Amino acid sequence: MTVAEYWPHRRDRFSLTASPLSVKADGGYMRTWLAVLADLPLAGITTDDLERLEVRPMNETGKSPGSIERVLAAFSALWSDAYQQGLVSGTNPRAKVRQPKMDNKRERLLTHAEAARLLEVLWRRSAVTHDMALL
Repeated sequence: MTVAEYWPHRRDRFSLTASPLSVKADGGYMRTWLAVLADLPLAGITTDDLERLEVRPMNETGKSPGSIERVLAAFSALWSDAYQQGLVSGTNPRAKVRQPKMDNKRERLLTHAEAARLLEVLWRRSAVTHDMALL
């Protein structure tokens, strides 16, 4: 059974317990990124297939590590569901895919208005804390 043949079964089972938003996101991953696996037999997909057909192209198109992780998680859930149904055996190929490096660091600076408001509140609470914030 190919990924494309199994997908409707997975979607139907998933929609029984997941929120409509999760079902929509899962379908989006299938249509957009997992489609390259559609014609492959589910039982024959390897870690190398996932890295070559999913991770590398997503990296090359500038997708964030978080996006790549969500697509891989969608595949993993699909494979695990097939495993529970007895359609595949062995280890989930997702388990050995090298994790994309996550750097969710966000840098945000306060606007002048936010800084002024913060200093005003600090001044009312503690002059020492206010002065420390100025450093």
